Amino acid sequence: MRFLKTYGFVIGLLVCLVFSLVVSLYLHPLSYYGIKSVPEILLLLLVGFLAGLLGGLLGLGGGVIMLPALDFWLGYSSPAAIGTALFAVIFTVISGAYGHYIRGNTSRQISRDISISGVVGILVGSYIFTLLLGEIKLLNLCMGIFFLLPAYLMTRDGIKRQNESHLNGEHETIIAKYHIQRRTWLLGLGFVVGLLTGTLGLGGGFLLVPGITYGLGLSVHLAVGSTMLSVVPITIAGSLVKLAQGLVVLPAVFCLAIGTVTGAQLGAALIKYFQAWALKLVFGVYFLYVAIKYISAFWG
Repeated sequence: MRFLKTYGFVIGLLVCLVFSLVVSLYLHPLSYYGIKSVPEILLLLLVGFLAGLLGGLLGLGGGVIMLPALDFWLGYSSPAAIGTALFAVIFTVISGAYGHYIRGNTSRQISRDISISGVVGILVGSYIFTLLLGEIKLLNLCMGIFFLLPAYLMTRDGIKRQNESHLNGEHETIIAKYHIQRRTWLLGLGFVVGLLTGTLGLGGGFLLVPGITYGLGLSVHLAVGSTMLSVVPITIAGSLVKLAQGLVVLPAVFCLAIGTVTGAQLGAALIKYFQAWALKLVFGVYFLYVAIKYISAFWG
């Protein structure tokens, strides 16, 4: 009974995803969706699992892993990679948020404020995205510049072996240092994340976690859980826009989501026992490679 209480929601979500995948493949062949072969399905499941695992451990929605994998390694166009990765992130954050919520790692007040302004940011970002659709090279340049930030932040924390950043009571929080209202800080974070999500299809968890920890002085565990909870409505809003624009490959979404739901649960369970700095260092270097690849594509 305890197992069902803890994982019943996740099992139900996985059943729905598997059913949706089967139905989509029954209605149309793989080629209809642009999927080349059955091994590609397996690769999508693997990419989803790794993205979910990292998301559960570091508070990322997984889009920063799935987007370049779809774009570079699986041959999706940049707009389709953005739409598909963002839609798959819905299930990552729902699964991750649920995992952290039942473990008491969330603050509903923080999540609510971030979500409110995040949805507004989504609308603005989605408009910018439509302007960039006809300029794929410019879109790639924007994504390359964007990936430089997580590359820097993660590499820096990895080299310094920072797991919980500065949270030892010796450093002043940002809102205290600059006399910023707590809610103003959260609303600003939410808008920026929504803007990035609407424009580039990335949830911005890598911004929210340090924004909450450095800004408010909360523990990483609470910051990660609150981040997952807050980006649920943000990613849903952004994904619906991308779906309406015809930029979502649904079978790929279901495969990625099956992997992310499983990986996010494992990540949420392991977060208190894992040395996050090591992962930050590895993925910081990887994101630097991704940034260089996107920027070099612009110069063509």
